[in-house]
Amino acid sequence: MFFSLLLGIIASIAILPSYSISTSKEKDVTTHLAQLKASLEERSGGDLGLLLNDAKAKISLINTTNKTKAATSQIIRDLLEAKPSGIAITGILYSEDDKGVRQILVTGTSLNRESLVGFSQNVKKLDEFEGVNLPVSNFAKDSDIDFSMQITLPQK
Repeated sequence: MFFSLLLGIIASIAILPSYSISTSKEKDVTTHLAQLKASLEERSGGDLGLLLNDAKAKISLINTTNKTKAATSQIIRDLLEAKPSGIAITGILYSEDDKGVRQILVTGTSLNRESLVGFSQNVKKLDEFEGVNLPVSNFAKDSDIDFSMQITLPQK
């Protein structure tokens, strides 16, 4: 009996430092959590809903940007497939203004007028383009023609 009582006292004394450390850590974590909550409320102006709406808007913008990049790369692939053998494309410039008007400027060299006309007709057949502008000045030469073609895409 005395042995059991002595064993209980020794066990209690052995556990006391662990209990003390655990209690201290719990207080530290509680204090740190309160500081984080206060900091978050301070940064977001006290309204967590505004912070979440801002994050949602940023995620939506990222998703829209990824879709636009995929669509643009498909348009460029279609342009390259529409190119006949007598055409060498030297540049493709994509632009979008504040009003949402999207345009592509294709520059290159054509072996002759027929190749350039064929390229223009192939591009006009593609559904994703609203307009194709190939200036008459591009036809001034009979061969080795430097050209620029402006293509208008539908607004988003």
